[in-house]
Amino acid sequence: MGFTKEDKSPLTLAVYQWRPKEEQLAKWQPLATYLSGALNGREVRVSIMDETELDVALDARQVDFLLTNPRNYITHRTERALTGALATLIELDGNRPIADLAGVIAVRADEKEIKELTDLKGKRISIPGTQFMGAYLAPAHALAKAGVFLPRDAQLISSNGRQDLGLQALDDGMVEAAFIRSGYLEELATTGKVDIAKFRVLGERSHSGFSLKASTDLYPNWPFVALKHVPPDVAAKVAGALFQIKHDDAVARASGIYGFSVPGDYALVEEALRQLRLPPFGKGPTVTKEDVWNEFKSFILAASSLGAVIIFLSIFLAVRTRQLSLARNEIQHQTESL
Repeated sequence: MGFTKEDKSPLTLAVYQWRPKEEQLAKWQPLATYLSGALNGREVRVSIMDETELDVALDARQVDFLLTNPRNYITHRTERALTGALATLIELDGNRPIADLAGVIAVRADEKEIKELTDLKGKRISIPGTQFMGAYLAPAHALAKAGVFLPRDAQLISSNGRQDLGLQALDDGMVEAAFIRSGYLEELATTGKVDIAKFRVLGERSHSGFSLKASTDLYPNWPFVALKHVPPDVAAKVAGALFQIKHDDAVARASGIYGFSVPGDYALVEEALRQLRLPPFGKGPTVTKEDVWNEFKSFILAASSLGAVIIFLSIFLAVRTRQLSLARNEIQHQTESL
């Protein structure tokens, strides 16, 4: 999509879909209206897109601005013409600002056998999809650091993008764990849609200044990104408008957010993707020497012991063979002397 200096054509803000489109459209339309005002009435249209729709739209240059999860952002930044993030979303937990996100690994509250992350080896885990940040990459990274590599060490069962269906499968006993993003359990508790007393957070961690339940490290929240074809002055106006949003402004209240901050450190997300060798950086997790030792320690020790025995017997046999050879030579010498 090309622009001229006086271009007043509508701009498209694509928002990554992780819940029903109607729900997300209602949430983000007030932001689009606010940005239109900041651009002197130039229309900003919101389009809620799933992974496939977003791929097509980006390839066709039908997107001008993008609000997406960090994992999706790194993928598209690597493969397509994206700039760095203009801003990072700050969400709300009650009245508290939340500038980070994390992953949550939920298990049933009455589950007795699963106490540690390593107990998920061989278990069934519900995931909405591997393209999610808080509901896949963050938990997968936490498990990998505990020595549990996905999908090798557990059975992953897709809930087709629906984290609520993953929790339902967990409640019904169809899986032993479910990956969801931070804040989702608290949201369900507020709306009364799910009795969260039925669930327990596995490997629960606390982070300073982060009030939500988490099983993982913290990562920066969703980035707001401009595509490279957007003129710098337009991108600058949008960035300035985002930073001016206060938590008690009408647009913030209507969208249920606190505002936007300067961009977070998305290198943390890229590092997690690289360590797990997930697209766009490869396939399958990196296996370290420590992983090999932990997985095959007993075999290595047994093999080492057996190897030591074989070496000892080989040396012993060589010595005995040498002794017998010398003895035969001595007997032969004595016989010839008679």
